[in-house]
Amino acid sequence: MQAPQPGSYPAQPHMGAPHMPVTHQAPAYQPSPQIPVPNVAGATGPVQIVCPYCKASGMTNTVKQASSMQWIICVLCFFFCFPCTCSPFYIPSCYKITHSCQFCKSQIGTNNK
Repeated sequence: MQAPQPGSYPAQPHMGAPHMPVTHQAPAYQPSPQIPVPNVAGATGPVQIVCPYCKASGMTNTVKQASSMQWIICVLCFFFCFPCTCSPFYIPSCYKITHSCQFCKSQIGTNNK
């Protein structure tokens, strides 16, 4: 047997199947689970829900706010028909209603008008 040259390794005997390199795969991307949000669209008052955040069952708290459309109509009425200036604020379907959980106070949904 011949002595190996300096800086090199001796040849290894072949032992059957060729050596397969080991590859590591990153785990498949799994998106975070989506929290199901109850549908409160069109509801003008409190709605019975199961909160997706705290899992409590109960009625939503509602906050009614004047929408931007009401203010635009109010300003137009001020210039063109002054006696009708406040009329947009007497139409309940024009309000923006925000629903929130009565327990954890998380916002559940909004009805934008």
